[in-house]
Amino acid sequence: MSAWTIAVANHKGGVGKTTTTFNVGFELSNTYNVLLIDLDPQASLTKDTGIDIDKHIGNVLGTTSRGTISMKDIIVEIRPNLQLAPSSAELAATDLSLIARQNNEAILLEAINEVDTLFDLIIIDCPPGLGMLTVNALYASHSVLIPTQLDARDISGIALFIDTMNEIQSSYGECATLLGILPTITDTRTKQEQTFLEALRERPDLKLFNTIIPRTVRVREARTQHLAISEYEPTNPVSLAYQNLAKEIIDRGTN
Repeated sequence: MSAWTIAVANHKGGVGKTTTTFNVGFELSNTYNVLLIDLDPQASLTKDTGIDIDKHIGNVLGTTSRGTISMKDIIVEIRPNLQLAPSSAELAATDLSLIARQNNEAILLEAINEVDTLFDLIIIDCPPGLGMLTVNALYASHSVLIPTQLDARDISGIALFIDTMNEIQSSYGECATLLGILPTITDTRTKQEQTFLEALRERPDLKLFNTIIPRTVRVREARTQHLAISEYEPTNPVSLAYQNLAKEIIDRGTN
């Protein structure tokens, strides 16, 4: 059976995509066999795991021509039941070059198809922006989780991103469907964030998660130690939030 593939995506940076990918992947790996794919040329997910690499996803996807190795050749185990397809700054060349390839929307999907029967879930950490790497992630995924902060610029960007998903569906005939909107790095004690949260709750089409990820310096501290927040401080509210999010994701995927 093929893995359920989830893209963690937003065209805006700084909204917690990488933190969410790593931490929810870690929580899900307690029950499932999970592959994380770092599709961001900034390689933040790869750096957060603390691994040294000599092969990466750019070698698989290629640039103006096909990649030189297969997906299974780059996968690294980072925890029991949790593996990573790492990234590199060289992936930026892939993003710029894919436009010249035939069937350029499906290149990541072809790579995933080589390994998807080995995993229960695949979670893709997408780059900020709406380039060909993001198009490939949305085309290759069944679902998309959109993290967002609760401020005006981020909330307005959700509509732009959903429009992009609709354009991909129209252009290519396939695109991930919305799994839900995830508020991240939040402090809902402020009136402004409460207002934005209520506005999202009034939009059932946005499928807002019940889980809200709080703001805490502990996340940054955990990242410097190459740890998931549940490894670093299991009782932290963010640890509990990602545990709850993992349960919500599975509930939505099975209903």
